[in-house]
Amino acid sequence: MHFKTESKKEIFNDGINTGYELAELNKYTIVELEIPGRLEPHEVPFEMIFYVIEGSGTYTIKDKEIIADKGDVLTVEPGSKRGWENNKSTTLRLLALRGNKT
Repeated sequence: MHFKTESKKEIFNDGINTGYELAELNKYTIVELEIPGRLEPHEVPFEMIFYVIEGSGTYTIKDKEIIADKGDVLTVEPGSKRGWENNKSTTLRLLALRGNKT
């Protein structure tokens, strides 16, 4: 399969942060997140895997804070409350694999 970046579609926008679906596969959806500010902790009903493409951020999961830098990978179980806060003046960019509900 081959997906063009021109075909990405906006799936999340809270006025500050933006999420784009890049591709939907059988088990995962590939999502790009741009976080110039803070993404409040929230729950989602699926597994997530995050890869930090650019920047640095504080990742909050279950009231625990983790500093995540470019190249780091983080995993999240379904239903876990998690959020992000950008630590730099440049936009925090993440690639996320979002598990699809079966």
